Amino acid sequence: MTMGETEKAYREWNRQTNERKILKKAEGINGIFEVSRKMFAINAEMLFKNEAATMKRVITSMLRSKTGLTITAFRDWMALPERKDMALNARASKFEKGLLRFVHHNLRVINNEFKAEYDFGKTYKLRACNTLLRAN
Repeated sequence: MTMGETEKAYREWNRQTNERKILKKAEGINGIFEVSRKMFAINAEMLFKNEAATMKRVITSMLRSKTGLTITAFRDWMALPERKDMALNARASKFEKGLLRFVHHNLRVINNEFKAEYDFGKTYKLRACNTLLRAN
C-alpha cells in the first residue's frame, strides 16, 4: 500500500469509529427522549391544539396587515400567466393610461371642490368665533 492509500484507509476507519460512537450516544439519547415523550404525551396533544389555533390567528392577522396584503397581491401578480399577444397588450395599456388620466382629472376637480367647501367652512367658523369674542 502506498502512503496515500494508507491515509485513506485510516480516515475511513476513523470515520466509521466516530459513527459508531455517535450511534451509541444516540441510542442513549433516544431512550431519554422515549421516556420524556411518554411523560408529556397527553399535554402535547392539548398544547398542539392550542398552538395550531394560535398560529392560525397569528397568520390571519398578519395577512390582514398592509404588508400581508401586499405580499398576497404580489404572489397573485406573479401567478398571472405570461402575456402572449403584445399588440393587444399595447392597446390595453393605452386604454389604461387614458382611463387613469380621466380618473386623475376628475379626482383633482372633486378634490378642489371639497377643498373650497372646507376653506369656506373654516372661514365661517373663524368669523363666528371672532363675533362671539367681540360680543363678550
